[in-house]
Amino acid sequence: MKRFGWFFVLVAVLTAVLPIAAKKSVAGAGGMSLFVSGGAEVYEIDIEEYTLRVLISEAKDCQSEQALYALAVAVRSCAAYFSLYGLKHESFDVCTSGDCCFSLGDPQKTDGAYLARLKNALDATKGEILTLDGMPAMALFTACAGSGTRYCAEFPYLSPVASAERCSSHTSTVELPTDSDLFFTTNDELCLVYGENEKCEFGIAQNKMLSADELVTRFSLPSYEFSLEILDETAVFHCRGLGHGCGLDICASDRMAKSGFGYKDILLKYFPNLSADKIYNN
Repeated sequence: MKRFGWFFVLVAVLTAVLPIAAKKSVAGAGGMSLFVSGGAEVYEIDIEEYTLRVLISEAKDCQSEQALYALAVAVRSCAAYFSLYGLKHESFDVCTSGDCCFSLGDPQKTDGAYLARLKNALDATKGEILTLDGMPAMALFTACAGSGTRYCAEFPYLSPVASAERCSSHTSTVELPTDSDLFFTTNDELCLVYGENEKCEFGIAQNKMLSADELVTRFSLPSYEFSLEILDETAVFHCRGLGHGCGLDICASDRMAKSGFGYKDILLKYFPNLSADKIYNN
């Protein structure tokens, strides 16, 4: 799940310039579909089938049913957003690259028990999406947000949400020599500035400001929650979490579900500015 800031910027900018006439209502529709590029071929796929295939790829860490239901609604919301606006690509709605859109799993190559759980989540939430002013919202999700989710400038309705319990499972370190071309110079210091939930907002080095997106990309960090320690001639980044850190925290939502919260409670926690709607019932 390596979809970072540049992707969100592109979608947000394109959304802002859409003519109002393009924002047609989707309420009461009998269904939706997307045009997907799998390389040389572009094919049309039903939104429920698309949601299932994204879940195959993204839901492996969802052990609790209610957390899986919440993730199904979030994935379907993103799918409806792309289906309605078709913004990411010119001649199709989405591709199958996890570095660009969402990776798609193959139902024919998926374990039967796992596939049955996913299909049950789809049936239980069929047609449910999250909306903003009656329109599908980009209900982003991240594998693990560590101490909590971060502010998303591109989609400000995805406000930061602190985790009730800081995740200790997704921790890692990234090391590189301070004389590396990736780092700055041995005489330079990198000053990091943090926002809510211990997420890096930007850094300052060589009298220049570097965004968190630039730092994450430059040092191949797994998340936006990291600290820096200089040990002799080695720069050590201590990282917590996995993914871009915006929207639904899959790891934390699983803990919520195990504590007895339902999927609508989970969605309300992570998307307090959005509304839940059914766009079709069939």
